[in-house]
Amino acid sequence: MLSNIAVLRTVKENANKAVLDALPSILFDGSHNGKDAQKYYLQGPAAEYVPVNIPDKTAKKLSKCATALAMQLILLSNKTKGFFGPEIVSVEGKDIPTARNIMNPITIVLTFDAKNCNPNGDPDNDNAPRQFEDGIGYLSTECIKYKIRSFIRDKVFFGELDEATHHLYCSPDTFSIESSVRDCLKDVIKEGSKGSKKAMDRETELKAYNALCKYFFDARTFGMVNTSFSGSSVIGKIKGAFQLSMPVSFDPVNIIPMTITRCCVSSDAERIGAEKDSKKKNVNTDEDGESRKNPKDRMMGRRSFVEYGLYHMSIQINSMMAQRNGITMDDVNLLIDALQHMFENDMSSGRALTLRKLIVVEHTKPMGNVPRDTIENALTATLKIPDDCPTSYNDYIVTFHRNLLPKEVKVTEYGIDGSSKVML
Repeated sequence: MLSNIAVLRTVKENANKAVLDALPSILFDGSHNGKDAQKYYLQGPAAEYVPVNIPDKTAKKLSKCATALAMQLILLSNKTKGFFGPEIVSVEGKDIPTARNIMNPITIVLTFDAKNCNPNGDPDNDNAPRQFEDGIGYLSTECIKYKIRSFIRDKVFFGELDEATHHLYCSPDTFSIESSVRDCLKDVIKEGSKGSKKAMDRETELKAYNALCKYFFDARTFGMVNTSFSGSSVIGKIKGAFQLSMPVSFDPVNIIPMTITRCCVSSDAERIGAEKDSKKKNVNTDEDGESRKNPKDRMMGRRSFVEYGLYHMSIQINSMMAQRNGITMDDVNLLIDALQHMFENDMSSGRALTLRKLIVVEHTKPMGNVPRDTIENALTATLKIPDDCPTSYNDYIVTFHRNLLPKEVKVTEYGIDGSSKVML
């Protein structure tokens, strides 16, 4: 059976024909209605489902890699023609690898702490650290996404990542999101044709979807809302494969306000106005004629910070959306790399966060072996002295309870130094 599978690469046109030509027809015989037939469904663009019947006897002969390849090729059937995805390469005479594409969900949990800093200010509350009414601190998911984007942006700037596939639609380098999208789709959508945003056919929509996912790293991972094409059900809103939970602290945090001063004038107009005021009020001046105590030279302000807080969050990687958006394990590894170093990369005097634990759980079932919240709850932080007010990471005992998860899942703990260790 496997020997009949030719060397194949993902094709963007006539995908269904390529699949039928490359694989034994029995694998994708939609008309097969034998008693031993098993029906598989895989979601395609716009919530369309592609059914395929695979006989049990045939399925038993397939290795895990070959089965994963079959599922990927189903995704490239007639209804998903032109769909962007990772390259698939088979090797004659051997099991068929799937080029590091994601076939099962991946859950990431992490803890980080903030000490004497503002991890994420609230603009509606004088930029004070965010806090619930019960004292539990929290950060916005956009804050974490910003740090990941900044890490990717710096990697591209220094030539460590391919710019062609790691653009950021949400970036300070762009003129606007609309202009970034327009530059990406200039070869796909031409104004005045039937492929314009006013009258876009199905094939053009899929090509545009593929181009956006391939071009923008944050579009295929975090998703994007495309207001310029709000009328399109395909590219108007792209759902990301990486879904972040809100980071929250294990215990209530103590927020300390602080008054600060600025001992300089911010603009020429301020200086000129201050000098005029001082002359009118006959303010004493020094030997250089400068005002000794000019109120404009002393700008008062406020600043708040968290005394100490230990936060935790999770990231769920949806395997179905990962296949739909063309995400490979290279993107996942890049995310892990970003999580390991984003806090150091984004550090400032007022924002000093430290990663403490990073756990990656790889599922073995298409819909996952265990719910996300179960994995997140397996990571616990207990105070060494109960009811004590924590002031450092050493006040906690942080543990990931591997025994609460099924044995078949792979659990890997990553260190901030880039090391990794599989938890048995």
